[in-house]
Amino acid sequence: MLFTAIAAGALIAILGAHFLWVRFSTIPVLLNTADYSFIMILTLTTLYTAAFLLRNFPKYVGAAYAGIGFLKLIVVGSWFFAYISDVSAETKIYVLQFFAVYFFFQLVEVAALSKILNKIKLGT
Repeated sequence: MLFTAIAAGALIAILGAHFLWVRFSTIPVLLNTADYSFIMILTLTTLYTAAFLLRNFPKYVGAAYAGIGFLKLIVVGSWFFAYISDVSAETKIYVLQFFAVYFFFQLVEVAALSKILNKIKLGT
């Protein structure tokens, strides 16, 4: 439940920024609901997998998080496979916007997991 609240708060912040950007910027916003949903699903999957590992296998959380991060890179790369050959300005803007949101959620994941891991202090 805590991870869902953290991810929902991050999503509300991103959607608020999206609304302000659409309203006041001259640069088009090309992200759509599917992009936000994709990022949110990846984030929640990572956080809940880490929570499961914390309960059952606490010593392996760090290695598992690194592995999940690698798998997420593969998934995101396949999400953008169709855009690799297209070098138009619109595609570049779309990819940059997507990765800005994606990295924001990566920061939220790392912050949430590091706070939780610091609370439980594994190995002490």
